[in-house]
Amino acid sequence: MMKKSLGILVFSAVALAQAGASAGSSPVNIFDAARAGDLDAVAAYLAEGGDTEVSTELGHTPFILATYNGRVEAAKMLLEAGAEACAIDAQGSSASMGVIFKGHTDVLKWLTDVTDCDVDHRNYAGQTALMMASLFDRIEIAEWLLQQGADPSIADHRGNTAESLARGQGLIEMQELLQSHRQLSEGPPSVHSALSVN
Repeated sequence: MMKKSLGILVFSAVALAQAGASAGSSPVNIFDAARAGDLDAVAAYLAEGGDTEVSTELGHTPFILATYNGRVEAAKMLLEAGAEACAIDAQGSSASMGVIFKGHTDVLKWLTDVTDCDVDHRNYAGQTALMMASLFDRIEIAEWLLQQGADPSIADHRGNTAESLARGQGLIEMQELLQSHRQLSEGPPSVHSALSVN
C-alpha cells in the first residue's frame, strides 16, 4: 500500500520533469521557457497573447512547470498575466505538490503567500501537499504547511494520513512532528475522560 502511494506521487512529479511541447502557433515554446526561467521568451509569448492556461498532454501549465523548476520570476510573470495559480495536472496535483517533491521551500512559501489555493487540496488519489512533504521527509515544508492550517488528519483513498506515511517510511522526525501537532490540536483530555480512565 505504501509503495503504491509513493508511486502515484512520484509518477506525477517525474511527468513534470519530462513535459515539453510547443504551445499553439507561437514560435516560443512556452513550456521550455517556463522550465528554464527564460524571462525574455516568456515575455515574448505573453506579448503575443499566448494562452497562460495551455497545458501539456499531462496537464502541466507553464505556471506549474515554472514553479516546479524553481523559476519564481517566470512564475510571477505568468501570474501577473492571469495564470491560474491553483491549476491542477492530469493527476489532480497542484503546483505546490510538485514544488514539495523538488524541495523548493522558498517557492512554496511564496505560493502560499501570494495565492489563495486550498492548503488541503487533494489530488485524484486523495493525497494532500502535507502527505507529499511527509513522504519525502521535507520537515521545514511540513512545519510551514501546518502553520498555514494544513490538516494532518486527512486520509487518502487508501486510508493513509501524513503521519502513517511517515511511519511507514521510517521517518522518525517527521512522525514526531506530525504526532506532536496532532496531540496539541486534540488538547488535554477532559476531566470526564481523565476520571473515566482512573
